[in-house]
Amino acid sequence: MHIRLSRTAAPAVEPVTEAEAKEQCRVRHSQADLRLARLITSAREQAEGRTRRALITQQWEQSQCPGAACSIPLQRWPVQEVLSVHVDGALLDPSAYRVNTGEEASVTAKSGHWPGEEVVISYQAGYGDDPGDVPAGLRDWMLVHVADAYANPNAIVIGTISGRMTFVDDLLNPFVVPR
Repeated sequence: MHIRLSRTAAPAVEPVTEAEAKEQCRVRHSQADLRLARLITSAREQAEGRTRRALITQQWEQSQCPGAACSIPLQRWPVQEVLSVHVDGALLDPSAYRVNTGEEASVTAKSGHWPGEEVVISYQAGYGDDPGDVPAGLRDWMLVHVADAYANPNAIVIGTISGRMTFVDDLLNPFVVPR
């Protein structure tokens, strides 16, 4: 079963504010604002990629050929709502399927099978519209990675002794969506 997944609407805000990033990086000027904004976006994208979650409200489109399966697990959690379901290009009436939102989200054909070959599901996922809706562990992970990227803008640091703080990556572990 081949699954295609694409974001159709990006989040309107980031889970970490510029002010929070400045505080974490100990920056007190505005010359780094654009760079910090890029680093925040990059950290969110990394967190979303590693956990397979949407942190802030965004829209996704998932298409697949479900075969004999009547239930299609959605790939980006937490799912807020399903916006539409198309089967072979035709809009399916919402009374023809059941939606489970949140964690372990899925769309299930009520008839026991999908009336066609390709199912395309448009849905909205994320913890909410506000940075405060995102769990603290995810936001903390982002802040540490923004500060690290800000302090070390090059790929290689020469002449220093460093150690990896493994607890930082462990902040993501409770949020990883199983395959």
